[in-house]
Amino acid sequence: MPRSILPCLLVLACSLSATSAGRADFFGLVDQQQLIDNASNNSGGLGLASRKAQTFIPTLTGLDAVEFKIAGNGITHGSNDAFRVNIRDGSPSGTILGTSNVTTLPDPFNTMAVDFSFPSIVPLIPGHTYAMELVPVALATGVFTVRVATGNPYPNGTYFAEGTAISGTDAFFREGFQAAAVPEPSSFAFCALGAACFGYYLRKRRPVTSVSI
Repeated sequence: MPRSILPCLLVLACSLSATSAGRADFFGLVDQQQLIDNASNNSGGLGLASRKAQTFIPTLTGLDAVEFKIAGNGITHGSNDAFRVNIRDGSPSGTILGTSNVTTLPDPFNTMAVDFSFPSIVPLIPGHTYAMELVPVALATGVFTVRVATGNPYPNGTYFAEGTAISGTDAFFREGFQAAAVPEPSSFAFCALGAACFGYYLRKRRPVTSVSI
């Protein structure tokens, strides 16, 4: 291998190692959330025509990630059940400002927090009311429900079922920004090793000036 290629390979390996690692959590930054989970909604399951939503008031100027907790223990559905999320202005009937990518549920499915990513950042105005609407895209079973909490745990919003506000109830949800890929500690160590090797390579290439007496 030509010695001139060595520095490039070291830099490339370091870059690949750094970009392939990421955080375990889907979110890098959470703005609004409600994580109490003490009840399933009593307004029917998630059929293809159903629309469940949660209003919220952000403090950030945008989002590209949303999470709902969907209930359904041990459901086998052949990977045919999928959802997306709309962000609406003001209320569940407001203008759609952004639509997430479709998330297909794992099969078999057990109750879990389901993450939804958006193809681009949805601009928001801090202090303004928005609604995140859970929309079924394909359902083979139709026996899912949204996990919620009673007792008004999130004072800045309300849970809606089919356009009707459910008093004192809020969905289990999070919204904010996805986690950016970050290097793991092993990646930093690898990069340091590459930098050391590159430094040694440069020292070996440095011409030696002979001095005649």
